[in-house]
Amino acid sequence: MPRKVKEENTKQTTKRTKKEVDPDRPKKPLSPYFRYVADKRAEVKAANPDLKMTEITKKIGDMWAQESEEVKQRYQEPYDEEKKEYDKKMEEYKKTHPTGKKSTDPDMPKRPLSAYFLYANEHRDEVKKSNPDMKITQIAATLGEMWKALSEEDKKPYVEKHEQMKEEYDVAIKEYYESHPDALKEKEGKKKRSKAPKKEKKPKEEVEEKTETEEEEESENIFDNESE
Repeated sequence: MPRKVKEENTKQTTKRTKKEVDPDRPKKPLSPYFRYVADKRAEVKAANPDLKMTEITKKIGDMWAQESEEVKQRYQEPYDEEKKEYDKKMEEYKKTHPTGKKSTDPDMPKRPLSAYFLYANEHRDEVKKSNPDMKITQIAATLGEMWKALSEEDKKPYVEKHEQMKEEYDVAIKEYYESHPDALKEKEGKKKRSKAPKKEKKPKEEVEEKTETEEEEESENIFDNESE
């Protein structure tokens, strides 16, 4: 394959695609914290020119945690007003833009939680109480580290509970499909579609690593467009 064509193909395979956003969909207002970040980012960046965007984000997070309730309230009030307006617009949007998603059958048995999630659910409140200023992502990371630190013996009760729940689920889901033939047909249809030929994996040497600049741009995008 000519070098030029190979380079073009590599660029196409490594290019990240963005999810299409409906222009009619109301834009969610920035949370109090992200409003604070938007206010402080330039100031912190100017004072710390050598810091990466991820480090600047962490620094602003620490600043927010130390702010008084009075300061935080100044960011909370405009958010509350915009949130009310957003909720109204969102209700109208949903009426005129149905999602087309099928609602889950309430009779369908739910898959059992993994051993880790059983452990995390049991200890989440404990971690939140000990670290009231932690973000959800930080709490999740802490629980993950706690789980990794457990011995196999300490993990055993959660593994056994998961296995028991899995056995009960297997029996329940079999009975469900026997009494819901349409659901079984849909499941089998999904299986057939999933057996379609998979895309060929990219050679390791063709995968481009993100540059520091790209990482910083991604971090900035988090604040410029808060996720829904």
